[in-house]
Amino acid sequence: MHALQARLGLASIDSNAFKKALTHQSYAEQDNHEAYKSIGKSLTGLFVTEFFHCKYPNLHPQAFEKTISAYIANKTFAQIATELGMQHSIKWTRTEKLGQSTVLADCLHAVIGAVFEQEGEDAAKKFVHDFILAREMDIRPLIKMDEPKRQLSALLRQLGKPKAESRLLSETGRHSSAPVFVVGVFSETEKLGEGFGSSIKMAEFRVSEGYE
Repeated sequence: MHALQARLGLASIDSNAFKKALTHQSYAEQDNHEAYKSIGKSLTGLFVTEFFHCKYPNLHPQAFEKTISAYIANKTFAQIATELGMQHSIKWTRTEKLGQSTVLADCLHAVIGAVFEQEGEDAAKKFVHDFILAREMDIRPLIKMDEPKRQLSALLRQLGKPKAESRLLSETGRHSSAPVFVVGVFSETEKLGEGFGSSIKMAEFRVSEGYE
């Protein structure tokens, strides 16, 4: 347990508090991590939401919610906890409805709560950034939308910008078996992005889908 605490950069945290954070309620009815876990979950949601709101301020709400959910999901937390080696230090009792993945996710949340209690909000935020948000995750599949051009137009209206217009920038092989069209999407003179495809419609779809 001390090795894990040092590996997480939490040597300054009270060892009893750290031990408590790794103690699931299935193992101890009283001296367990429930309070820490609740605090940790709330803080994680706050920090992750703040991070992606600043990084992708124009991301469509649906895509934004999916991205947040992916980062704070129990599955994600269980994977991170396993990579950190927490499975060797947690205290819990297996039941028919309780598996190790759930316990690992709970314990990682509880560690964040313990850091907050012991060292404050800045330290808890740093921990979340270092171990959760620093994790590489491909969010592109999460932000795919059925009607990206319509949703882009809605976003521009929300931002008070002129509506989006597609303009053909270049093309090759229009009458061949493998044509390529490059389309740009503009809001008046502002170029929002460009995309390519085997048809103008496909190119429009891709550039609208890729706008954040």
